[in-house]
Amino acid sequence: MSKFITVQNDVGRMFNARLLKRGDKYGLNNKLTYEKDRPLVEFYEERVNHVNEDYGRFIGSYYVDTIEEHGGNLLVLDLGDEGCHVTDKNMQTIIGELL
Repeated sequence: MSKFITVQNDVGRMFNARLLKRGDKYGLNNKLTYEKDRPLVEFYEERVNHVNEDYGRFIGSYYVDTIEEHGGNLLVLDLGDEGCHVTDKNMQTIIGELL
């Protein structure tokens, strides 16, 4: 089973970050199996129950090495929604506790 962590950004929105490694189930009703050797972090908005009710509304995903290269800085998850981001503090928590 994959690990996840919940963080709250500076405008009070909650996001779940979920770590996927080879063999983890994901996607609609967890019917897909992650087959890559490159770990991935999925981001979900917790306040919006969508298809995957366990985590919230799927927003996007990034490879772990991309997140580490990003250096724990603010990460905008949706350019069309100014509150849809995780802060530098959130990213440091995600890197420290999830990865």
